[in-house]
Amino acid sequence: EANPNLEPEETWMVDLGFEVDLPRFGTFIGITGYYGKIDEVVSYRYDENPAVPGGSIARTQNLGGAEIYGVETSLKQRIIDKLWLMGSLTLNHSEVIDDPVNGGHQLRNAPDYWGSLGLRYLNADILNADLLFRFSDERYYDDKNTELPFFHMRAYETLDLRVWRDWRLADKWIMTTSISGVNLFDKYYETEIVYVNPGRYIEGMVGFRYLF
Repeated sequence: EANPNLEPEETWMVDLGFEVDLPRFGTFIGITGYYGKIDEVVSYRYDENPAVPGGSIARTQNLGGAEIYGVETSLKQRIIDKLWLMGSLTLNHSEVIDDPVNGGHQLRNAPDYWGSLGLRYLNADILNADLLFRFSDERYYDDKNTELPFFHMRAYETLDLRVWRDWRLADKWIMTTSISGVNLFDKYYETEIVYVNPGRYIEGMVGFRYLF
């Protein structure tokens, strides 16, 4: 339901990072720290719908503000020829401030950590492959941090596999074909209440690129 009195949300962010690239050793490291302040945070609340038993009405509202800060890290390391180790990790803190109701709560969809760790095999003459382990800490669907299933989403981990190859069709045209297995172990985990966790699934893709 629309809110005619809603104020625009304002975000101020600053970040500082550095990268280390050592081609001789096949090493790349990136680290970035960030800090942000959000004023008039736009949030949602879910009120009972008097016209629909058991239903709810989503209404937008402004919170006082929020503070976020953390660090993002990434790593890429050659193990042997054509085989790489890749990793990323974000450590994040978010907190609603200056709000009498939700003060001290975690911002919605802002877990304390998330990242990935994987292996990448690159062989353009045969095929390329990624094996990726993904993980995330618990998070909330709303700024009230409601303790209900699918509103409080627990931490999860999944394992994915992707295989792809590029095919040169002409001097400047390349076709990419790929097949991916997502959530290989069919692990159940909570997603936002408006989405359904599909479990394990297979997807294919065909794409074309033109090289200018």
